[in-house]
Amino acid sequence: MLNLDLARERLRSQWIDPPMRAQSPDAVVDWMGGMQAQDYAQAVWAIGLRCGKTLAEVEDAIRQRQIVRLWLMRQTIHFASPRAVQAILSVTRPRMLSGMAARLRELELDSATLEKSSALLVDALRTQGDLDRATLLRLLDEGGISPAGQRGYYMLGYAGMQGLIAMGVEVKKNPTFFALDPVGSVDDIRADEGLAWLVTRFFNAHGPAALDDFVRWAGVSVGEARRGLAICEEALTPPDEAGMIRGEPHPPAPSPHAERGSEGVRSAARGVHLLPGFDEYFIGYKDRSAMLDPADSDKICPGGNGVFKPMIVCDGEIRGVWSREVKRDRVILTPAPFRPLRDEERAGVEAAAGRYGAFLGMEGVVRWG
Repeated sequence: MLNLDLARERLRSQWIDPPMRAQSPDAVVDWMGGMQAQDYAQAVWAIGLRCGKTLAEVEDAIRQRQIVRLWLMRQTIHFASPRAVQAILSVTRPRMLSGMAARLRELELDSATLEKSSALLVDALRTQGDLDRATLLRLLDEGGISPAGQRGYYMLGYAGMQGLIAMGVEVKKNPTFFALDPVGSVDDIRADEGLAWLVTRFFNAHGPAALDDFVRWAGVSVGEARRGLAICEEALTPPDEAGMIRGEPHPPAPSPHAERGSEGVRSAARGVHLLPGFDEYFIGYKDRSAMLDPADSDKICPGGNGVFKPMIVCDGEIRGVWSREVKRDRVILTPAPFRPLRDEERAGVEAAAGRYGAFLGMEGVVRWG
C-alpha cells in the first residue's frame, strides 16, 4: 500500500527533493555510502540530480579519483568514496567471493590464477596508466591467462573486490580502468568498524528503512545487520511500529525548486522528478510498496529481467517510466506514465526534462506519446 509520507521522507534523506545544490558530486556519493552503478549513463545522472551538477562536473570528479566505481556489494558495481572502499569491502567481500565460488570453479579460475591475474592487471595499470577493458583482456591473454568467455570479466571483478582496481569514466560505453591507490587496508579496519560505517550511511541516506532493506542493499546476513544496529543504536532511532529506522539526515539546503504556491501547494518543478534506472530511491529497498503500486512493478523491471527502467516520480510516488533519444544539440525524453498525469504533473515532467537536458549540456525536450 502506498505511503507517501514515508516516500517523501526518503526523497529528503536521499537528497532528491530538495536536491543538495550546495554539495559536490563526491559529497553526494559519500553521503549515500554506495550508489548502484552498473549502468554508467544512468549512474552519473543519479549523482547529478542530487546536487544539480552537470555531467562534465560529475565526470571531472571521477577523473580526479574523488569518486570510484567498482564491485562493492552483491557482486554489483557501485560508485563510492575512495576512502570508504576498504571499509565496505571488509564487510561485503567474504559473501561476494562465496557467492561466486561455484562460477569461478566452472571457469577454472583458482586462487593462484586470480592472484596472478590481479598482479598483472595492477602492474599494467601502474606502468601504463588508465587502460580500457579490451586492452586489459588482451594483456591477460598475452600474459598466459586466457580471458575467454566470462573469465576476463570475473578476473577484473575479483581484482576490484580486492580493492586493487576501479573504473573511471566511460568512453563510448567502454569503461576505462585504473589502479586504485590504497587508502588503508582491510587489515587496518577494526572489528565491525566497516559494518558500523555501512549501517549509519544506509539509514542516514535511505531512512526511514527497515532491517530487511539494509540486508538486501548491503548483501549481508540478518545476523550481521542486527549486530550493526546494536553497534550503532545511539546514532539511529529505534524501529517504529512499522519497523522503520531513521538516521540523522543532513538538513537540506534551500533549493530553487522548493518554492510553494500561495496556497501551500508544492510546485510541480519540485514535486516531479525524472530518476534514472537503478536509482537508489527504488533499488535501495526490499519493500517498494510505499512509493510504487505493486501492480506496476513489472513495468519498472519487465519480467524480472534485472534491468530497471528510468522512473517518473510525482510527489514521492513512482508514476511511470521514461526513455531518451540523444540528438546533436538536444535530448528528447518520452514519458510513459502508468496512468494519465494531471496538467501540473505534465508541467513538472517538462521542467524535470529541462534539468536533465542541462545536466547533459543541451536542451531537454519532452515528446508526449
